[in-house]
Amino acid sequence: MSKDIFYSDATQLADMIRNRDLSPVEVMQAHICNGSQSKSLRLAISAIFGSH
Repeated sequence: MSKDIFYSDATQLADMIRNRDLSPVEVMQAHICNGSQSKSLRLAISAIFGSH
């Protein structure tokens, strides 16, 4: 399912979240854990929210 989430557009994701088919946390996890982009995304998220 995480690959489906990763390749869905924002409208599809918003609909799935609204319908409670998935949570915003699942969307973030799918994007953070996805292959080659994971390191750069983790760095960007850390820069925005700080590292914990």
